[in-house]
Amino acid sequence: MAMSKSLATLALSTALATDLKVVTFDGASGTTASWVDINDPVMGGGSTSSFKVTDDKTLVFNGTCAIVKFLQAPGFAKIIGSASYADITGYDGIKMRVRSSTPDYAGFKLGWAAPGIPKTSRFGGASYKAGFKLQDTTDWQIIEVPMTQFSYDWSGYTGRCDTKDPDSLFAKGAQHYCCDKSGLTPSKPEVCVDQKYLSQVKDFEIWAEGVQGDFNIEIDYIAASKADADVSIEGAPVWPKTAFTDCGGSDKIFKVTAAYYKQLNSTTMINGYDATVLKDFSGATFTVDVNYNGMKVASHSFDVCKIAATGMDGFPKCPWKKGTKLHVIDYNPVHSPPYGPFEGHWTMKDAKGKELFCMKTDWSFKPADTVVV
Repeated sequence: MAMSKSLATLALSTALATDLKVVTFDGASGTTASWVDINDPVMGGGSTSSFKVTDDKTLVFNGTCAIVKFLQAPGFAKIIGSASYADITGYDGIKMRVRSSTPDYAGFKLGWAAPGIPKTSRFGGASYKAGFKLQDTTDWQIIEVPMTQFSYDWSGYTGRCDTKDPDSLFAKGAQHYCCDKSGLTPSKPEVCVDQKYLSQVKDFEIWAEGVQGDFNIEIDYIAASKADADVSIEGAPVWPKTAFTDCGGSDKIFKVTAAYYKQLNSTTMINGYDATVLKDFSGATFTVDVNYNGMKVASHSFDVCKIAATGMDGFPKCPWKKGTKLHVIDYNPVHSPPYGPFEGHWTMKDAKGKELFCMKTDWSFKPADTVVV
């Protein structure tokens, strides 16, 4: 769950984090690319977009993702930056510093391409792609997408790895697959990032896809990132568990079994939880409140099933049957003081106000020079 602007002013750091800037807009040799704009009118759609490099040496990408009439579904707009990029072998994520006047737009995706990546999309080139979401703020923020979230098997209809294409007159629609380390379903290992391609990246792609609406994003840089030793490139991430309180009452339909918290690097933390669904579930509003020294400093609410429909944070698509297991992990950008103890209060309420889920967790944020990895 993305957190609000207030929480985005907290500081986290680990000594082992490393970033390599691979895309900038300042004309520097080795990180400056040639950019082009491509929209869905090439396949009969009506999306429009434009981009420009600003005087502040950033890139702004604006437009509208519209319905493709013959698909009866939203199309795409994208920009592609081509260059001979640095070797990012051994890095386990892609990081971007961005800001947006449309942070609630849910169709942003990040892609990258290299020679030889298999092509499974009817309407797009061969690339690894993953969705990302923004905090509810128009300020600068750091977005980090782990390599485990990327799949080369994405749908040309949705841009996602967890959807099935519609049937045609000539064939059944193809089911697409996410990386088996992503926490998304369906999944399989062969679509995960193959390390051999990381030394040959030739394109980076920013997409607005599969969600109708206006969009805006300004990019300061794109970097390859390394997390600390708790994240394995070859295996699934192993996140440390943290203490929690299941504060659900008589109406609760979720049983919390674990909570997670970890400072990943100088700009990112993860938090999340495991839970079991006790009764069939069809929708609710999720709220995360963050308290510092007994005072609320941040609050963020969202429609659970709308987020689940995008595949974000590991939520399965609604509805959820009794017995469904949730493993929700969220990457949150955080930087600068204050430091000290914080309490997260997580609740989920249905349309009638019944509290279906309640959990409390404690975090402690420390200055960079006092963090012990």
